[in-house]
Amino acid sequence: LPASQLVQRLVWNRAQYAPQTHQGTFTLIAFVCDYDYPHLKALSDQPTWLKTFDLLQNWALETSDYHIILVNSKATAHNIIQLLAAAQAQPAIHRIHFVLVTHGQLEDKHGVVLHDRQAGWEVVSGAGLFQLWSKTSPCPLQKLQVVMIHACHSLDEYTQFKERSVIGFFKNQAPHAMVIGYRGNVYLNAHFVLQ
Repeated sequence: LPASQLVQRLVWNRAQYAPQTHQGTFTLIAFVCDYDYPHLKALSDQPTWLKTFDLLQNWALETSDYHIILVNSKATAHNIIQLLAAAQAQPAIHRIHFVLVTHGQLEDKHGVVLHDRQAGWEVVSGAGLFQLWSKTSPCPLQKLQVVMIHACHSLDEYTQFKERSVIGFFKNQAPHAMVIGYRGNVYLNAHFVLQ
């Protein structure tokens, strides 16, 4: 189902069955925990991931009228950009929140680890996100209010690469948004994610 139709169905279903309670807020969560990436296999602590996913889902239910969670193979840069663009274009949506939980990298390649539709895995930088966004939408993400990047080195990447970083992409697209990232290694626990 194309992203625009998926978002349209969310809006239609909500209008049919429940009133808006959060002023038309849409939350997109991308959650990658099935690392099959060379040095990341040891990170798959199942109870922590399950608890974190549960907290993310409950948070989305409590803070937004519409939400989509992209898990593992669905968490591609293409899907993220398509859904953000569809939410931006939807008149019933007035605010967008984006949460990304994955691994960040600041080595020979910099960015966040996401699934790729052809290659399996890819490290996506802000430059890659911008390239996808420019093919998808001519306008900035004006409705984007909150961005939380739970990935190692996300602020370090921003310091070093500015607008070519993942945080740089979101700061450039939505200068008014609250953008949260982290320095160094991020040690995930269920209470950490939504504080």
